[in-house]
Amino acid sequence: MGKTTLAFLALAIFAATCVDAGCRHPTFPEEFLWSFKGRIPKMNCVKVIEPSDPKWKNGDNFLCHVREHGRICNTGIRWSYRGAIKNMRCSRVNEPSEPKGYHWGDNFLCVPKNSPYHFKFYNYRPKMTRNCVQMTEPSDPNTWKDNFLCLKDL
Repeated sequence: MGKTTLAFLALAIFAATCVDAGCRHPTFPEEFLWSFKGRIPKMNCVKVIEPSDPKWKNGDNFLCHVREHGRICNTGIRWSYRGAIKNMRCSRVNEPSEPKGYHWGDNFLCVPKNSPYHFKFYNYRPKMTRNCVQMTEPSDPNTWKDNFLCLKDL
């Protein structure tokens, strides 16, 4: 690499750092919403899907958070229905009441390792839900009425 390329690369890294430094992460759960009816307009959303489950394969379930350009940081939240994502901190999302063939045992919600979010998924109603977002899918008969994504008590 030449000096010009290195200088440009250094400038790009510096600019990205400066942009991120002026933002804040959305507050959980206040600035997060769950949708079983598709993306929520004007919010950043992560699609939650399980292709083996007929009620979850259509891609209309989303975990969303507020979006203010330049003010809200990119959360880096990612969903995987094929196991934990390498180099990320992941929380298993499993509904054991689903039929085994629906493969919920390998589903994870992941965040970057330096994320302020430490999530825990409950497939039952936890005692305290003040730090939680309820994840529902009304069309699914297999107990998706009592599931919550919560902040883990550290």
